Amino acid sequence: MGENIFVKVKNKFFGLKNKGSNNALKETRIRYRVRGKGVKKNVGLSSRLIEEEALKRGLGVFRYSGFLIAVYDFSEPKEKFWFHDARPSNNSGVSSRLAGKKELASTLLSEWDVVVPVEKVFRASEKEGARKYINYRYREFVLKGNVGSKGRRVAVDLNEANFSSQWEKASKGVGRVLVQQKVFGREYRVTVINGEFVAALERRPPSVYGDGVLRIGELINRKNETRGRNPHLYDKPIIVDEEVSRELGEQGFTLNSIPSKGLKVELRRFSANFGAGSDSVDASGCFPEHVRKACIRAVRAFPSLTAAAIDVVCESNPENGMVDRYWVLEINSNPAIGGHHYPMEGESINVAARLVDIAVKSLSAY
Repeated sequence: MGENIFVKVKNKFFGLKNKGSNNALKETRIRYRVRGKGVKKNVGLSSRLIEEEALKRGLGVFRYSGFLIAVYDFSEPKEKFWFHDARPSNNSGVSSRLAGKKELASTLLSEWDVVVPVEKVFRASEKEGARKYINYRYREFVLKGNVGSKGRRVAVDLNEANFSSQWEKASKGVGRVLVQQKVFGREYRVTVINGEFVAALERRPPSVYGDGVLRIGELINRKNETRGRNPHLYDKPIIVDEEVSRELGEQGFTLNSIPSKGLKVELRRFSANFGAGSDSVDASGCFPEHVRKACIRAVRAFPSLTAAAIDVVCESNPENGMVDRYWVLEINSNPAIGGHHYPMEGESINVAARLVDIAVKSLSAY
């Protein structure tokens, strides 16, 4: 299931024609280019966690850069298994690139009966066409650059006044913009490795709770101090900008307001990106089984994708709290595991161990 559509999309992406099975495109693997042996000062959290896990098991590790490491067995030091951040070297190069192309990824996901939001891709020059497509219902859609960007090219709070500037933000450097239906519910980052569900991390939009004493601005500063002690979130503070000020205003607050004790104050109601200040909460133990299976199918849509992260939104029935609907937003071939190890709330999940298992299995085959 899904193989035919994968070949069609793959050929579309690489400009290939189907010339029969004898000349079928061979699956490529990611190849890492070593640009020198000097280690960057800023070491990526995911690669550091993998490095520590490998060393703990008695494996050798050579770090080529802040994000690139080679894992090896001392009995066969020439045979190495690579990680770039949390992306293992046996992740399919073709599938990794396709997963980053949101429009093509949605085609593959739909073939595997994975629910995705309604969406359409426009060229950067087709801003007015996109405006007509959403029929001026700005709050019902989001804009995304048509390649993965860790939230940097995502615009979620659209209106008539800011549509042009948000369009420029989403299209900068990519040429195409995905106009996607806005779906509501709880947003999760799910990690799947070797076809198995490993962990789920809820991304809660940033908020603060009043204590009856501190101003909202002071509550934000206090929360940023807590984030600064978290290895995953230390460089992702809550930034007060126009969106936060507007959100506060809609609730009747300013930064100088003193909310009553226990009152929740939303800061970004529609943005659940860690870079925008979202909270991280482990949800691995309570994540719905049918959505777990959907996430596994989502990764299976991309052949030879050994490890991947899935962004998914779940909508619960208000009467019983059960998840009725879900939507898969995107697939990322670099799982970025730091949040699973260091959630703001909940249990730490050792995802690095599962990635090192892949390396051990590969190295033992030599």
